[in-house]
Amino acid sequence: MILNPSIYKRNGERCYIDLDSGTQWETLQQKHPDNVILNIMLASDQTTVTGNMRNNAWPLYLKLGNIPAEVRENAAYMASRVLAFFPTIEWQTSKTSPDWFTKAKYSIIHHCLSLVLKPFKSDDGRYVLCYFL
Repeated sequence: MILNPSIYKRNGERCYIDLDSGTQWETLQQKHPDNVILNIMLASDQTTVTGNMRNNAWPLYLKLGNIPAEVRENAAYMASRVLAFFPTIEWQTSKTSPDWFTKAKYSIIHHCLSLVLKPFKSDDGRYVLCYFL
């Protein structure tokens, strides 16, 4: 588990390898020197959820950026957790979906995401101690 920002150099030049080597983590750590910065990453990718390959879903995965990338991205380590499943919404005809359908689909997904992230919000609607890198 990575708890502090790192500076990596190759041939005397700074290189950016993972989240801990970025300048944003460094800046946040300087603003909050007595705190540990916890990088929360959310990712989603459509997947089949049944054996007959007919039902799809969009799982929302939670990953910690404090775990090195070679561990975080390796399925064998099981470093990510499913936080929620988003619905898959498809236009049922062979024709291209109309603009209103695309906008409605995005609105539904954004509403689902706001429900999942609700515990991270304060009473005034702002995110509590969350910085998006």
